[in-house]
Amino acid sequence: MEVRLSPELEASLTHCPAQQGCTADELVQEVLARYLADEARLSEIVESWTDEERRDANSHIEEGLLQTERGELIDASQVRREIQHLKSDWRRECFTGTRRDQENLDLTEWHI
Repeated sequence: MEVRLSPELEASLTHCPAQQGCTADELVQEVLARYLADEARLSEIVESWTDEERRDANSHIEEGLLQTERGELIDASQVRREIQHLKSDWRRECFTGTRRDQENLDLTEWHI
């Protein structure tokens, strides 16, 4: 299989692997393998959803689109803070079995 790359991407593929101690071919193969594995996992997850979970996901997406149309958005720094709080909660729950209050980080109220 032959893949054509933009000059910019080709330049990155020449520079980046050298820093990591691999060839461009090895890097491309690794990246594609990871991407395809991630896509397969995502597909398995989505296929395992119940009808109710699908409706809930679609409802959240639709609400997010409506919020966007109304201009109800938050900036990137706020998103980063909220994601960091969620990560901290997840780590705390995984490692200690406890969870602090979500501090109004209910995902159903996110304006994305």
